[in-house]
Amino acid sequence: MLKFGLETECCHLSFQNKRMDIFQFIDFAADTGFDVINVIEKRNLQEGLGALGKDNPEHIKKVAQKIKERGLYVSVDTRGTSFEHLSHMLDVADMLGADLLRTFVMVGNSFSHTNLVGEFSQEGMDQAYEYLKKIVPLCEKKRIKLAIENHCAETMTEVMDLINRVDSRWVGVLFDY
Repeated sequence: MLKFGLETECCHLSFQNKRMDIFQFIDFAADTGFDVINVIEKRNLQEGLGALGKDNPEHIKKVAQKIKERGLYVSVDTRGTSFEHLSHMLDVADMLGADLLRTFVMVGNSFSHTNLVGEFSQEGMDQAYEYLKKIVPLCEKKRIKLAIENHCAETMTEVMDLINRVDSRWVGVLFDY
């Protein structure tokens, strides 16, 4: 059965201008007939976890309850591959009931959560490999897959090389055309 999803990015101006919060987004998605929501964690747009809102377990559990009440499937989208960041975001995804966490590598020297401009760095890809190999056991424990997106400086070939090096059923690729 084909499922249709809505990403919080589609409403980012409403989130940024405080005309919508995550609970209103969930209702909007469900009322409009969507089956899936993808929640983007963008620290440069809002405090806490971006569109998700506050970065605390009580709030996240309330969001998870709302998602469950509305009968939606949820996935989470973040940036970067540092072990500490992915560990935290896996906890968030787990609390929300998501089984997919999407991210991109951000290998350029000037990349940050607020600056998406950079040049490709093999050294950065090698560091991403180390982080991803280290995070695989946590993904398996939580039963959450990582989808690595070709998003900025890295090409699809470079992302595929990274995925093949990691060689885990818990880490795959998301092709952004």
